[in-house]
Amino acid sequence: ISLTMIIVGVLLALAWVTRYYKIEHPGEVAFDEYYFGQFANSYCNRIYVFDIHPALAKLTHYFFGSLLGVKCTMDFHKTGGFEKYTDVDEY
Repeated sequence: ISLTMIIVGVLLALAWVTRYYKIEHPGEVAFDEYYFGQFANSYCNRIYVFDIHPALAKLTHYFFGSLLGVKCTMDFHKTGGFEKYTDVDEY
C-alpha cells in the first residue's frame, strides 16, 4: 500500500466522520431545510414555483427523497415556528 492510498483513506474516513457525526442534531427543521424543503415539496406535488436560484439542488433533494419514499406532506411554513421531526426512523 502506497503512502498516497493511506492519505486518501485517512481523508475519506475523516470526511465520513465529520459529515455523519451527530447527523440527527438538531431534531427540527434547520435554515436550508426551511426553503429547500418547501421547493422539494412543491416539485413532488407538481406545483409550479418560481425561484430566482437555480433549481438543481432542490430537484436533487426531491429526487433522493422520492427514491427513499419520503411523503411530500411536511408543512415547512407553520406559524408556530420550525416543526419537529416526528416520523423519522432512528438508525
